[in-house]
Amino acid sequence: MDHDDELAESKSKALHLIGSNVLLFQEMEHLLKKILPHATVVVSSDTDARAMVTEREEAVETCTLGTLVKRFIAEVCDPKEPELSGESAQLSIALRVHFDDPAQGDARIKNLTDLVKGRNHLIHHLISTVDVNSLESWRSVHSDLEQQQRQIRSEIESLREWIKMMEIFGAALAHPEMRREFIYGPIRYQLNEQLLAFAQESADPDGWTSLKAAINSNRFVSPASITQFLESEQVPTISAYLKAGGDFELRQDKTRKGNTQTFYRAIGTQSSIGPEPCQREA
Repeated sequence: MDHDDELAESKSKALHLIGSNVLLFQEMEHLLKKILPHATVVVSSDTDARAMVTEREEAVETCTLGTLVKRFIAEVCDPKEPELSGESAQLSIALRVHFDDPAQGDARIKNLTDLVKGRNHLIHHLISTVDVNSLESWRSVHSDLEQQQRQIRSEIESLREWIKMMEIFGAALAHPEMRREFIYGPIRYQLNEQLLAFAQESADPDGWTSLKAAINSNRFVSPASITQFLESEQVPTISAYLKAGGDFELRQDKTRKGNTQTFYRAIGTQSSIGPEPCQREA
């Protein structure tokens, strides 16, 4: 093969890789646009999920790879906890990349930023670096593009795995009972833990604690969250929830004024769990 034929062949191979890599970068953008609208979201009991996703999809629709990667790094690779608004029952859903070795995380971020730089060079600057009449120049371009393609394909496979996980999680969250558990399960857990913690400090020698005092403690779950939680459990009061739940037993005493005071203790509680006996209302 003479020099001109070799030059033409090398140029053709390089141009083929240029087109292939441009399409792969577009696929990478497409995958990021599927991931980012779901990467960090806050869902409450009255969230219009479809409207929320549509709004987030529109926010990334016209973004290019550089902007998409910056968001991916900020929201997924180096995330901050989403801010919850108000005191309503909310579920924070966030995709996270966790690396046991911080160096692996740094390498992933560097690979992403290198891909952005490589894409910008390919689209905007490659022609200025090529000697179109040089066989070695085209061979060098071909070698660089092959390496770049391996990097893009590897990142695309990782992003596809993200989407598979999102689809599984999304299918679970779409089920009404599962969504309800995701939203209110943490409140139930927090409520039980706070009742137990308050009892550890305030219970009498037999393990009984004033429910009113526990509810009014400054560590208690917010009233708005409790209201929504009780509605989800279809019970009118916390005492009704505790009675139906099976984790606590209740006792009601009459005060001298004729009022009813409710006490609770965990099922199976032994006597003398509290540091000091509390004084019940006479």
